[in-house]
Amino acid sequence: MTARRETAMRQHTFSLYNLSANEIYFRDYAVLCQSTLNEDQQLKIKGRVNICSKSLVFVPNDIRSPMIKILYEQILKFEDSRKNEFSLTDSTIISSSDINKKNSNSLILNCSSVTLMAINGRIEPYTIIYDTHRFDFEFVHSNVEDCLSVVGQLYRSTTLPFPQQVMMIKSIVQGRLKMLKFDLKQLKDLYEKILFEEDAYVIRPLIQNPGKCLLTNQCCYFQALNNINEQQIVTYDLSTLIKLTKRRYKFHYIGCELQFKLTD
Repeated sequence: MTARRETAMRQHTFSLYNLSANEIYFRDYAVLCQSTLNEDQQLKIKGRVNICSKSLVFVPNDIRSPMIKILYEQILKFEDSRKNEFSLTDSTIISSSDINKKNSNSLILNCSSVTLMAINGRIEPYTIIYDTHRFDFEFVHSNVEDCLSVVGQLYRSTTLPFPQQVMMIKSIVQGRLKMLKFDLKQLKDLYEKILFEEDAYVIRPLIQNPGKCLLTNQCCYFQALNNINEQQIVTYDLSTLIKLTKRRYKFHYIGCELQFKLTD
């Protein structure tokens, strides 16, 4: 009994490594999920749906349920709560009924395949199910239209040729970065002098994470566009900087590698 309780209390840890190479994670929403994957199709599973540049990832609260990744290109159709089909364009929801749209706070989609990850919390190869399944995401604390305004653009990008798809996703990221304001209240010292502030990416193998980089006379700060980090703003003290190297990124010398000493 104790082991079962401990298993139920454990939660999945969503990571950028759960995504495709260089895929961008934007934000997440609290939802209740019903799907045809479950034996009890009326069962509502609590969790969060993560909006990414190439997929939707459902992360359940209970680790006994797998994380589910749905690629936009595998989505067959979208429906509202009354099973009225609608289409998504760049930033517009086209629904068969304005009344249904106002009364609905769910995103229902049918897809041709899904990817199951971390089944029972185990680290193992992903399982891809090639079968048509239906998912009903009921939004708990937010409006479904806020989600659709982003998903519509990302879904539209998958219908374009690859070069145009990359450009469209890049423009979406740049637009959201323009709206991101650095929280100056998070500065380490009240008397720090701001030397540099610019949009930037944190680059790791197979990962790129956009955000704001702020450089002062004491620290280097990075505020991510999403909430993937435990702290919204990561602080690097310049007094611990031991090496600065110019790096190439996308065949241009626009990267900068910083190495810091580990501190207790």
